[in-house]
Amino acid sequence: MLGALVRRIPTAKFLATKLKKKKTYWESRSGMNYYKEVLSLARKYAPGAKSIVDVGSFYTPFINRFGWIEEKVSLDLRLGYLEGARVIRADFYKWKPDKKYDLVICLQVLEHLEKPEIFARKLLKTGRVVIISVPYKWKRGLYHRHIQDPVDEKKIIKWVGKNWKEHLIVEDNGLKRLIAVFK
Repeated sequence: MLGALVRRIPTAKFLATKLKKKKTYWESRSGMNYYKEVLSLARKYAPGAKSIVDVGSFYTPFINRFGWIEEKVSLDLRLGYLEGARVIRADFYKWKPDKKYDLVICLQVLEHLEKPEIFARKLLKTGRVVIISVPYKWKRGLYHRHIQDPVDEKKIIKWVGKNWKEHLIVEDNGLKRLIAVFK
């Protein structure tokens, strides 16, 4: 009887595993290479930018890494809070920007949309420099919320309606992302 009780007492390893805090969405992604590359491209193409809007931000604090940019706007469908940025809860399709932003970023959003062409072309009207990232050639069904996979160069150019100034393919955890800069 005592042996049965001893076996049921959780070990320190078991408790540490169960009590370990689950990483947030941002904590699990913040060190990814594609964020570093987006930041590098922003420094290259928008070094004097005074304003940035992150469209479909999911309220991640990535926008706060753009330290040289004074006005930061985070736009998403969901209600959220983000320190250091003006938060706008809106449907980008319906949103009417108050001005043309120096830099627009839209990371990992277009693949979720039924009408990415309309969205992508509005991004270009919203900013002077636009940086877009999408999953690159992910197999259809790899992620159930991606309705546009697989996305390749031809597809993104079709959505945007013009060629990019620069693009690159970045790999994180065995998955590739295409990052493109438009002016």
